[in-house]
Formats: sequence, C-alpha cells, structure tokens
Amino acid sequence: MHRRAGAADLKAAVEKALASAKAEKVNIIAHSKGGLEARYMISSLGMAGKVASLTTISTPHRGSKTMDSITGGIPDIVLRGVGLLGNAIRFVWGDRHPNFYAGITSLRTANMAEFNRKNPDMAGVYYQSFAGEMPTGSHDVILAITRQAVADNEGPNDGMVSVESARWTNFRGVLRGSAGRGVSHLDEADFRRQDFAIEPVLGATTICGFYPAVAADLKQKGY
Repeated sequence: MHRRAGAADLKAAVEKALASAKAEKVNIIAHSKGGLEARYMISSLGMAGKVASLTTISTPHRGSKTMDSITGGIPDIVLRGVGLLGNAIRFVWGDRHPNFYAGITSLRTANMAEFNRKNPDMAGVYYQSFAGEMPTGSHDVILAITRQAVADNEGPNDGMVSVESARWTNFRGVLRGSAGRGVSHLDEADFRRQDFAIEPVLGATTICGFYPAVAADLKQKGY
C-alpha cells in the first residue's frame, strides 16, 4: 500500500512537471525505495509513455535477505506492534502517511520477487542502476550496525542496501569513496551536505558531482 501511495504522488508530480515544462517525457533519478515507487508508477500506473529513463541508486530491487533473517521467526502480531511504533516515530519526522509494517514486510525477498513479476521493465524506457558500498561501519556510524547485519547476510553494501539487491537492468557500477572511504546510503542522498572524492564514475570524481554526471550521460545518450 505504501508503495502505491508513493507512486501515485510521484505520478502527480511528474504530470505537473511535464505540463509546466511543456515536455513529453521526464528522466527520473531515484534513490533507495524511490526507485521502486518509480518502477511501480511506470509499469502499473500507465506512465511508461511519459518516462524516457529511470536511473536507480541503491534501490532494493531484489529485496533484503537480511530482512528475511530478522523477521523470519517473529510472529506477525509482533511485527505489527513494531510497525505502530515505527509509524509514530516517522509521523513525528514528517511522514503524514507512514506504514512501517508494510515497509518491513514488503522488502522480504519473496515479496520483492512478486513485485518484480508484476512490474517488469517497460519497452521504450531506458533503465540503469548503481549501487553504493562502504567497507566498514566507521565510514558512517549511524549505519554501522545495519552495515554489518547486511554484510553478514548479503555481502558488500552501503549500510542499508546490498550491491546484489541494487543490481538491476544496465548495472553501471558501484559508488566508492577514494582512498578507501565508503559511500553510505546517507551519503548518496547528501544527508550531511558534505562533498567528498569518489572513484571516478561517468567522469565524476566527487559524490555531489555524480548526479550532474548522470544527467549529462543521459543527455549524451539522447534521453
């Protein structure tokens, strides 16, 4: 339900942007679950004809084996209780329609496999994907615990989403900081408003320069 709601909001925003710009199509660059909402919008809400491309960054396309491991032995009633607590916290943070329970359970690998079956890539839309990686928890103490949990269950990750799960159509590579610095899930969204050097990706050498580089690359490709 939460994914459908997010996709509906995105659809409204895209249609407004197209009308304002008098354009026919948009290019979407989406981070984390935003990539899933964009895919749902394109495949299930009839927007394929209005989207030229979708670039996803650390989107959990294949779900989370870590979530399978954590929630596998917990009764559903307990998960729903945790969901209510999570809803309260997210409401305080500004989410007017939180659904923490759905957020937890929808990321199980079986549920994501079903989502992928129902929301395939659409003809006429160019898809590409990127992942992020931080080698140790010291690169982002906020995500240190989750990074280790995902590493134990899934391997290299950015503190929340594994490289394996983020790998989707036209996988373009992994964002890594230079000199061994990690790129965390929060770094990818410029959470700290701090630029830093990364290993070159599409010609970009800083994390903040990565997004303009994606846009320039899409333009060069004709999108």
